[in-house]
Amino acid sequence: MRVLIKTFGCKVNYADTEALVCALAKYGHQCSHVSSGWSKAAQPDIIIVNTCAVTAGAVKKARQFERRCLREFPQARLIVTGCAAREESIASQFASLGAAILGNPDSIPDELGQGGSPVSIPPDTRTRRFIKIQDGCNSFCAYCIIPYVRPMECKPGEQVIAEIAENVDAGTPEIVLCGINLGLYSDPDNGYSLIQLLQRVLKALPESSRLRLSSIEPEHVKDELLELFSHPRLCPHLHLPLQSGSDSVLAAMRRKYDSAYYRSLVGKFRKLHPAAAVTTDLMVGFPTETEDDFEATCEMVRACAFERVHIFRFSTRPGTSASDLGQLQSAVVSRRQEELRVLCRLVTSEALSRFVGKECEVAIEDNACGYGEAYQRVCLKPYSGVSGLVAVSLDALEGDVFKGTALRV
Repeated sequence: MRVLIKTFGCKVNYADTEALVCALAKYGHQCSHVSSGWSKAAQPDIIIVNTCAVTAGAVKKARQFERRCLREFPQARLIVTGCAAREESIASQFASLGAAILGNPDSIPDELGQGGSPVSIPPDTRTRRFIKIQDGCNSFCAYCIIPYVRPMECKPGEQVIAEIAENVDAGTPEIVLCGINLGLYSDPDNGYSLIQLLQRVLKALPESSRLRLSSIEPEHVKDELLELFSHPRLCPHLHLPLQSGSDSVLAAMRRKYDSAYYRSLVGKFRKLHPAAAVTTDLMVGFPTETEDDFEATCEMVRACAFERVHIFRFSTRPGTSASDLGQLQSAVVSRRQEELRVLCRLVTSEALSRFVGKECEVAIEDNACGYGEAYQRVCLKPYSGVSGLVAVSLDALEGDVFKGTALRV
């Protein structure tokens, strides 16, 4: 059968989708991904929507996509999976429109059954492969629904190593290890902590490939991990979710660190690795956030000089402790969000400008664009070389994207 898959949300969801595609292919189903759009001529038999429930906006986008599917492909069977499908009150919104709800994407291949003879997946030509090594979270931040919808589990270390080796052998130049709370990774039965796993992987990784960590919580970043970024095959990039620069808001959020610890951590990382990048997530409009709290967040942005920032608004999630706190006026949140966007554009532009005139290795993706080791977004001048890791001169910065020239092709 022909299967169309749309993925919303984090890198873990994308890793789940990749695993689902491989499993469905073994059952004989032909899968294709939806990026910006699709052709009506596709005529899928099945549409799978892998959803995110972190914000109300993410749920809204998935529901809009569901309505579009029902309108343009009324003959197709629609399945909603992922985080939004695992929370009953949210899942009911999708079910009311006619979708089947299967919260765990791993259950979908058995549910669909055989779709024909096994389909051979062509060699992976993408330059970045997301491998999920950990799922679930036990932090119970006040605003987050994830601990209630994703069970805690870690992939055995030897399985992780085998998956990485398989992708490296297939020519994938960048492996991204991801998890809902990556710092909680542990395989004690086989002697693996996150550090031990990384050490083992890096020891075996050839020069033609590199490793990147996805988001990791600040409280889990210790000196041993910081020092590991000296390894030439580990991308010098930390994504450290901050959420707020205010200690009172961080406490109300039930975050496990304060602003002084976070600032010290960023400073230590930058001192050890001057060519590295620090990226982050910031929440605007948490119910207890005052103007002084918001200014504290702005000050942290200036102090940490982030290379990239993802800004999102607080969303009330039923079942979380913050759902009882109400919400700030929308106009106030919108103003703060725009002010923060303007500030972050200035700060990130200045932080990124230090890379102009230097070289980096870019994992070339579609349209001759890709990411450097310090997560520089790079688009090459006319380039007809092969995909993979390419030495690039960073010639200019336009917005937050570098214009580069390939070297030694």
